[in-house]
Amino acid sequence: MQLVPRLTKRAENLSNKVTAIAHTFTVGQLVYLDALDIWQLAQADDEATFKDGIISQVIDVDTFVVVYSGIVEWTAHGYTIGDIHYLSDTAPGGNQTTIPANAQIAFDVMDID
Repeated sequence: MQLVPRLTKRAENLSNKVTAIAHTFTVGQLVYLDALDIWQLAQADDEATFKDGIISQVIDVDTFVVVYSGIVEWTAHGYTIGDIHYLSDTAPGGNQTTIPANAQIAFDVMDID
């Protein structure tokens, strides 16, 4: 799957390998970096928890890759091509196709794989 995360800052294929001891993130979750520099699950119910990126790879229990902008390859994702997904206002780290009250576009689905 090719997802195109939409962020306020435009940069092409901007990502970062992050070490966070015993993190519990999974591929596809939307995350933000809080005021204490700790990665948390993003949620649209509060602008302070809007997403900074999407988890594109979990390397191990202590390391993951977050993509801020660019294309994420995600095989067998199950999303519909052309759909726009928004940061969920009810499920931390989740996304939805309905526009929440505090809308933040999370990604566009560009390809079936």
